Amino acid sequence: MATASPASPPTTRHRACLRSRPATASGPAARTASRTRRTPARANLPYSGAASNAIWIQVVLLAMDLTAWAQQLALTETWRVAQPKALRLKLFSTAARYVTTARRRIVDIDPAWPWAAVVHDALKHLAWLARLAPA
Repeated sequence: MATASPASPPTTRHRACLRSRPATASGPAARTASRTRRTPARANLPYSGAASNAIWIQVVLLAMDLTAWAQQLALTETWRVAQPKALRLKLFSTAARYVTTARRRIVDIDPAWPWAAVVHDALKHLAWLARLAPA
């Protein structure tokens, strides 16, 4: 994974963010105040052991990769660039039943769900991609 060099200029989005910040005090007192506001990263991890946290981080990264690939391969229009929170609240929480009968797998999505058509189209597109894959 390529990283930006420390001397590279900030992007336009970062410049806008820097301009919109209010002026704050500088000096030792301000640095101490900002240091006390920060939460150490280790406090945000779910386990106390380093090995358990390393595994948890790998699982989180895998979930992020799966979400990104699903967006690019299955979703269309605005859903392809939607934030993970929107996907989780709207698409991933879709009410459905998964039924296996007569060697067929059926996903029965509630038609009253507002995003049922999006989920249906995504599943149709994934099934089409699966047929294209070599055996």
